[in-house]
Amino acid sequence: MREIPDQKAQTEAEIRNTVIGYLSRRGVRENPLIGKNVILSPPYSLEICHVGDVIRVTIKGDKSFFEVECAKAVVSEYRPNIDFVIFAQTGPPQIKRLTPLQQARLKLLDLVKPGSHMAAAEFYRASRKTGGETQVNARRRWGELRTEYGFETTYDDAAQVFKRGNALPINDPNPRPNNARLRAEHWDRVYQAHHGHCNKCDQKVQYVSSSEGDPGVIDHRRPIPFGGGDDKENLQLLCQVCNNLKGTVCHSCPINYQCEACTWAHPEEFHDAIVVRLTPQDAAELAGEARKRGKDPLRFAQELFASALGKYRRKE
Repeated sequence: MREIPDQKAQTEAEIRNTVIGYLSRRGVRENPLIGKNVILSPPYSLEICHVGDVIRVTIKGDKSFFEVECAKAVVSEYRPNIDFVIFAQTGPPQIKRLTPLQQARLKLLDLVKPGSHMAAAEFYRASRKTGGETQVNARRRWGELRTEYGFETTYDDAAQVFKRGNALPINDPNPRPNNARLRAEHWDRVYQAHHGHCNKCDQKVQYVSSSEGDPGVIDHRRPIPFGGGDDKENLQLLCQVCNNLKGTVCHSCPINYQCEACTWAHPEEFHDAIVVRLTPQDAAELAGEARKRGKDPLRFAQELFASALGKYRRKE
């Protein structure tokens, strides 16, 4: 079993350097930045200070600002967003996210004012005029404004109407990573390492859909916001179904992002393992007992199980 690392906060200098580097990225510095309930317009400035054990980050735009008290700031070369990680005393860490909004999507937002709607025919004509969008692309991008950027944008298929609610995003953005680049740079090595099979269910996968198998996905074992990198040790090959299931588990991780003990992050280590899921109350009690003894909770649980198994054998 792998060791479980502690969640480590970054220093003020590390957070500052990460945020400055992100704000200077091409594609970031010239576009609006959005997060839940906020839209920032360039140019950007940064202020950082300590508040107790955490660091307050303030990013100021032309007319508004974004502020968060966090322990880490995380970026990936394959993702457009920056994640601010907030450690919690109980439960998994929380994420506050900013991501750039490209001009093509911004132009679509400008067509439908907050709290209003627009007939589909008019929307398609206007979108071609402002951004050169095809009908299919305009409708797809309108949907992405909701699923990837958190805006309250909907399409009423029966009424053939595009609708918009609040002016600001109502949810944290969750933009897709640049999977094309990630696959291009890492596919051959990751595919060979897993012999062309999903590391979880062992289904044969391919680079693209074919009769030989489903499209494979290069997955980060430990999610980027929680300390995972783009290095080869953190990448595995999954089929699309397993990748989607892992994403659902990661969204509300039941083991507080202790990824080294996760059957989805390291399935090869659990093929012959017995996984026991504790109730939140039992898990908290076990962790408390482990802390009293100065032990890692996972190792303490293993010791308890080994001791109980030994007693059971002696009774037979």
